[in-house]
Amino acid sequence: MARSIKVRISSEALEERLANLWPRSNAAMRLALQESADMVRDYAKKHHRFKSRSGKLEKSVISSVRMNSDTGKATVRLDRRIARYSNIVHEGAKPHFIFPRKARALHFFWERIGRWVLFDSVHHPGQEADPFLREAAEAVQPNVDDIFRRHLNMLVRGSRSTRSRQLARAKRIASRRGR
Repeated sequence: MARSIKVRISSEALEERLANLWPRSNAAMRLALQESADMVRDYAKKHHRFKSRSGKLEKSVISSVRMNSDTGKATVRLDRRIARYSNIVHEGAKPHFIFPRKARALHFFWERIGRWVLFDSVHHPGQEADPFLREAAEAVQPNVDDIFRRHLNMLVRGSRSTRSRQLARAKRIASRRGR
């Protein structure tokens, strides 16, 4: 015996439901972007090949989120105000000469020979790149997909407790950033 199923969709109810989702979707998108950017930032701080001496390079890895009316953008970058040399470590450097700028000679402690030296110029052999930000983004990509999937599911299910937690977290993040 063939059975038939009737499905009745009220377009007014559907439109109302979608209209209710729209304001919350921006908050959910912001939370997912922030969580993803923080995950990339934290991974990059822990997984790199450079030898950390002062910790400034790790501190220079920062994340931020910008939201427009319908789009969002998460950025993880190196802050050159914290570590001026961060781009050189990340991108590498070709062999080059270093000359003094404000003095007549370069004066520095040469660890290999264990004493202070003076030179008119030095030849820097270059430095291999350590693209730890790119590697961090690639490493956590599957987790980022899961984060967005989870936030989208919470948005669609839309329990009141989930919504209030999302909004409270978004407010905490915004207040921490001074916005």
